[in-house]
Amino acid sequence: MHLLIGGGVASARASPVRSQKLPNGKRGKKVPPVRLVIENLEPKHSEWLMLEYAHACTLWGGEITFSNVRDPKLQRALQKLDGVHVSSRGVRELDIGDGVVLDPKAGKPLTTADCKAFDTLIVGGILGGEVMRGRTRELLTRRAKLPARHLGAIQLPIDVAVFAARAIALGAKLEDLEFTNGLTVRYADGMDIELPYGYPVSGEKVIVTPGLVDYLAKHWGEEE
Repeated sequence: MHLLIGGGVASARASPVRSQKLPNGKRGKKVPPVRLVIENLEPKHSEWLMLEYAHACTLWGGEITFSNVRDPKLQRALQKLDGVHVSSRGVRELDIGDGVVLDPKAGKPLTTADCKAFDTLIVGGILGGEVMRGRTRELLTRRAKLPARHLGAIQLPIDVAVFAARAIALGAKLEDLEFTNGLTVRYADGMDIELPYGYPVSGEKVIVTPGLVDYLAKHWGEEE
């Protein structure tokens, strides 16, 4: 699927950018019946990481705990977000009750019944790569020795994983959620950026992390 930025010639499957917006710009009215922990697995603060984290907080509609946050700059940035609790301790050291990891390599999909049976959903705070390398399983699921569920075969950004988890917790089925199979961001100057991630599709529009398209235009190819 393609996103066209700033005009240009449309492709056959072009869709305009759309950021997920909740009623009146506020958190959703429905709070999922399960807690959410995002186990940070990135070593340092980055602008891309914070774009996904901030959007995840907006989407969830309730309080979120960020665990394993040891970089002082990242701690300060997260503490500025509404409804956020920040801990330098890993999820293994926190009292989360019965937890389940959202792991792309898990054998079973997440269901609404899971969200009622478990006390806490745990999302791995990892920025994606060209291919899924099983880092959530290696760095989180196995170390925490927790059960796991997947959100489909497509690699999802952190905020999109939260989007999907929230929808399922509130009664949706995974198979009813539509995601892109990768995304091409096409700018008016002719630059194309390929993102190998799944983004939610709503009608003819794609929900993309707010600020990401502009960030990529300025910083693509740079090392943060």
